Amino acid sequence: DRVGTTGTTFLGITVRCAQCHDHKFDPIKQKDFYQLSAFFNNVPEHGEDGRVANAVPMIPAPTREQQAALAGHERALAALDATLTAARTIWRWSPTDHARIAALASTARTIADAHPGATLLDSAAQPSLDQGWRADLEKPAPTIPAAQLDFAAKSGLTLAYWIKPDADNPRDVALFSTLNHLGSPSDAQFGKGREIRLIDGEIEVRFSDRLPVYALILRTEGAAIYPGDWRHVALVYAGGKKAAHLRLFVDGRELPTRVLYDGASSEQPKKDFLVGADNAKDGVRWRGALADVRAFPTALDSAVVHAHFAAVALPRALARITSTPATATDLERTWLRDALLAAPEHTALREKQFALRRSLPTAMVMQEL
Repeated sequence: DRVGTTGTTFLGITVRCAQCHDHKFDPIKQKDFYQLSAFFNNVPEHGEDGRVANAVPMIPAPTREQQAALAGHERALAALDATLTAARTIWRWSPTDHARIAALASTARTIADAHPGATLLDSAAQPSLDQGWRADLEKPAPTIPAAQLDFAAKSGLTLAYWIKPDADNPRDVALFSTLNHLGSPSDAQFGKGREIRLIDGEIEVRFSDRLPVYALILRTEGAAIYPGDWRHVALVYAGGKKAAHLRLFVDGRELPTRVLYDGASSEQPKKDFLVGADNAKDGVRWRGALADVRAFPTALDSAVVHAHFAAVALPRALARITSTPATATDLERTWLRDALLAAPEHTALREKQFALRRSLPTAMVMQEL
């Protein structure tokens, strides 16, 4: 079909005649037909992709107005980044910063307490991050009732949690899952459900009617969640079936994301979420700690997401760098530095840039195997 369409549309000739023999009138040999067919046959695609949305791979296709806006944002961000980079390079912790960090932590706590959400794992509600919740790998994975994590609610949903992988944590593992991995990929129930995974240090979200093409699959870029460090993750979902309705935050900061698929067509069934596992026959288990796992029955704004991060992160980092500075990790020092050097105009501009990128139309391209 692609060879015929290409010939008719772009070449203005009926190359299909050469499918069975050399063309009788045009200079197209049967060999030419199959060489062109091989070109189209050498792409990683799924036959059903494209029925709901553009087939992957896709690239952004901004309008001229959007291109101009993106360029303007990038110029402004580059100027702000240069100023911030210079300040971060020379920054060093000083005891005189103690009072300011304490005040910032107190403000964050006030905001967080005004939006408490609901704790999903009682034993994981440990905001000090001293222990966190760990699964007993000798027992079946625990679950979160579907009603407590309702992605079908019209008001939207936010899921926030602290995460600390162990050194032996699998490179690809489910954190929360209702997605069906059992049976054959040809089964209509295969790949149906929702799932949040940690894959090579990045957070991946899947809302799937059937894997992979009838699904919304979104992955962070730059999360860098690696063993040994506590990181705060928040998924902010405004409702709907498109990737544009999802925002992902790590340590209170929105991250760029990559849309792998955007073809979800219906609501996924409500099921209890497995924690730290999926239902695959040979599925691996999460190895690490979770803490302060909370759900909020709305799409929180970025200020509240950051407050939930800062209300825990800043007191922890402050206590460690004050009592025994040598024990403060590089990440904890980064939390303190970024809090002290916060630039609201930079944060606001990044949010505008992300919002614009989420709204961009896309175009289908080809990718060779």
